Amino acid sequence: MTTSLATAGKCVHAAYPQAPTATAETVGAQVVLVVDDNPALRAYLTRVVGRHYRVETASDGAKALATVQRRPPDLVLSDVMMPVMDGYALCRALKSDPSTRRIPVILVTARHGDEAALAGFDAEADDFVRKPFSALELMARVHTQLRLQRLREHLVRSEKAHLLGSLSSGLAHEVLNPVNALLQSVRLLKDPNLRLTPEERVALLDAVQRGGKRIEGIVRAMQQFARHDTGRLEWRAWRLSACLDEIRPLLAHRLRSDRTLHEAPGDDPEVHCQPDLVQQALTNLVLNGLDAATEVWVSASRDGATVVVRVQDNGPGVPAGERDRIFAPFHTTKPPGKGTGMGLAIARDIAEAHGGTLEVRDSPHGGACFELRLPPRATA
Repeated sequence: MTTSLATAGKCVHAAYPQAPTATAETVGAQVVLVVDDNPALRAYLTRVVGRHYRVETASDGAKALATVQRRPPDLVLSDVMMPVMDGYALCRALKSDPSTRRIPVILVTARHGDEAALAGFDAEADDFVRKPFSALELMARVHTQLRLQRLREHLVRSEKAHLLGSLSSGLAHEVLNPVNALLQSVRLLKDPNLRLTPEERVALLDAVQRGGKRIEGIVRAMQQFARHDTGRLEWRAWRLSACLDEIRPLLAHRLRSDRTLHEAPGDDPEVHCQPDLVQQALTNLVLNGLDAATEVWVSASRDGATVVVRVQDNGPGVPAGERDRIFAPFHTTKPPGKGTGMGLAIARDIAEAHGGTLEVRDSPHGGACFELRLPPRATA
């Protein structure tokens, strides 16, 4: 873009004296990258924005992208029409990179009409300013985007802190019980003043072994929740009937005379997924049902292109106020030492890894109905 200083002055009305007043919270605290190939307009924008924020500049999109990669700013204010890389391409590059996609981008253009706005939003711009504009309007939009960004960051930090607190509290509760039993058993085994019978010594060693296995199970559950290496697992066709044939032997110890697993009549649709993970999720849901009820029903049906797997039981159900909490890591209503509180969290994580969902509803059998929805995936 090549315009004279006089033209630039006409494009951006010199209304800066009316612009929002800087505050102690914003002055110098955040960085705005101003991108424009016109030196006069770039200098004008630097003066306007610089009264509120620290400013870095670039003369085209490619240089701006290099600057962002070296020192990410808090906001990018970019002209659209530039050589080498225009504003649309710069915005798309920033939004396609997970490390920079959260940076707000405001595009500035002389183009008018719906097509210009649509092109800006198609590039995933956060806001769009048409020339000529006043400094008051420009700064109001910059202030708004930066405030929204601070709010998003605050919410992310709060959510992370809440999750960390929940994980820490649950982990401490789950691990300390077996650790205490283990330490107490070792103390007794090492006490020279105690004359233990061989049977008592074996019982204490069994307690040590149970405590170690308990801790190992919790750690493995945490690893499964934190990382599903989906890239190494094979996507292939899956049917509920075949899955149930595989997991029934694994559940034999739980299917006592007072516990029954039913395969409900109905469809047996095929879905393209990662069967190892889906089998794990289904096993967790069935075990959860067997812990709470005497009968569990499993079925699969098709809802359009989506396959819906339902695991229902005749237990006490899940109160409405608990339905979001039960999927949180380590949330459990089971007695201490029974379950890790990770089964439902892992099952939902697997559903989301497939682009699906896992929700709980009321079961027609009087208990809970867990509904796992698996969307279609085109075969490669």
